[in-house]
Amino acid sequence: MSWDRIAQTFVADANYATAERFEVIAHAQSLPLSKNGSPEWATFVKGLNKERPVIVHCASGRRAKRVAEELAQEGFHASYFKRPDQWKASGLPMEAGPAKMKRSE
Repeated sequence: MSWDRIAQTFVADANYATAERFEVIAHAQSLPLSKNGSPEWATFVKGLNKERPVIVHCASGRRAKRVAEELAQEGFHASYFKRPDQWKASGLPMEAGPAKMKRSE
């Protein structure tokens, strides 16, 4: 993935908000699966740009897959991968954890 494409992509971390993570994908925003169905989830998703691709990740891939499927059902171009290690192995930026709860686009 090119750096230009990364800048155009919204990266969501589907891990539980309380999950202990020492390193996360740079600029990833927290979107825990546990919030699905809540007013917070609805507000968050409503604020996303449907023209901007969304990549979702978590520790195992299960939560990321469910979040990506949910977002796709709502009209987003969403994909997922299993672990931040895949991102890091590709040489893409990481930062100290945990993922941020506040989203900015």
